Amino acid sequence: MEMPVRIPIFRLRAAAAVCAWLGSGTIFYRYINNCSFKSLCTFSGTIVSLKSDCDWTWEMSFYYTVQSGLSIGFGLLAESRDESRFYTILSILAGSSLIGGALSFFMSSVFHKQQEWQSEQEKILAKFALQKGCNGYAGMDPQQAVDVFSEYPQHLNNLYHDLGMKEDVIKKNMTVFRSGSPAQKRAMAHEAMGKAAETIDSFKDQSVSIADLTELQQRAMGPLGKVKKHVRDNLRGYQMFTFLVVWISVGALFFCVRCDKSFIQGVYFSVATMSTAGLQAVCFDRDDPSTSGNLIFAAFFSLSGVPLYAMALGTFASQLLEGHQKRLQAEKMGAKINEGEIAFVQNLLGTGDDEQADSIEFAEYIQIQLLRLGVVDADSLKDLRASFDRLDVDHSGSISREELMNISKGTINRVRELTAIDVAVSQPSLSSSRELSQDSPRSVKKERQPKDQAEPPETSL
Repeated sequence: MEMPVRIPIFRLRAAAAVCAWLGSGTIFYRYINNCSFKSLCTFSGTIVSLKSDCDWTWEMSFYYTVQSGLSIGFGLLAESRDESRFYTILSILAGSSLIGGALSFFMSSVFHKQQEWQSEQEKILAKFALQKGCNGYAGMDPQQAVDVFSEYPQHLNNLYHDLGMKEDVIKKNMTVFRSGSPAQKRAMAHEAMGKAAETIDSFKDQSVSIADLTELQQRAMGPLGKVKKHVRDNLRGYQMFTFLVVWISVGALFFCVRCDKSFIQGVYFSVATMSTAGLQAVCFDRDDPSTSGNLIFAAFFSLSGVPLYAMALGTFASQLLEGHQKRLQAEKMGAKINEGEIAFVQNLLGTGDDEQADSIEFAEYIQIQLLRLGVVDADSLKDLRASFDRLDVDHSGSISREELMNISKGTINRVRELTAIDVAVSQPSLSSSRELSQDSPRSVKKERQPKDQAEPPETSL
């Protein structure tokens, strides 16, 4: 039985807000009776504005809701009533904040793909190493390394490349390997390991780690493989850039065909719309019903184009500032650690009463640096601690690997919800976190009797 697809509540709320904003604006402008004015030049040379129709169509109302709310301001339509202008003020405020955020959220979800900190190959190798009873990141002994090359021939192929074999020899060896028996495969892997121990520094002891295999794969990559890796690592940026160019082209072609203008004018319309400059409006004539569709296109083009353009600029800017951000991170990580920071993380982990409290462990050091870099905040660390405590049902201070891997997603979600409720109700301070750590000690060294600790000053954080 298939599980029903669950849509996150935030997406439903964001969609409802956008629909309410569009619907209410369209209905309001449809019935507020804004009048259109036509300017005529008299024989005396003066310009006279004559009142024309005083009711907008549904297409005009929808178009004006979008272009005014997103602050594009094409100038194609104008309001004649103060009541309408007051509503437009509220619509602009909502469109530039809440609705703009919702549209950006929908657009980002199209391109968002969480970047895995482990590649698929790493996951496979780590699982294989665990099955062999070792930690692949720490290293596999010669027997286990031979098992890896026997089980996953692509790594043996990479090793052949690193040994400097010619391409035709590698193809011949791999053909023999794939058709050989398990014993023959192990013999070929063992022979390759022996040659690697003589020429490759990381293989001198005939042991290999996951990091060694990853570097081996990167060295074996040809120019095309390196290009593919670069595109894969920066896929989100390339997708966004491609979609931006496509969307500009769509708007330009539509403008050229429907308004009988040049391609440059079409690109001018697209970019001016997506950047909210509003320098070129789509062609529309109230007396020609066939042009009403142009307003609908311009409205939907703006709804998707404005957040897309903003995201593209943000991505481009982040690429330009990447080097500067890395320098700032290096400065923050290299700054002197103060006593307040140490006291906070030790209190959170429950290690402040330990015999070696005058030194910090690796986990404590990581938490300090994450706080400094702004990757997490103090409240998030407290939430993680409370979540861990709920999963640690026996209060042993640890969760077994098997238990953690068998925890269902539903259980984690319930723990997250309960943790959020506890935090919202109690808003635990550092002292309450200390009491929690006393109930279930977290020291990986040994259990200890808690004692009162001084609460670190807020200024130290």
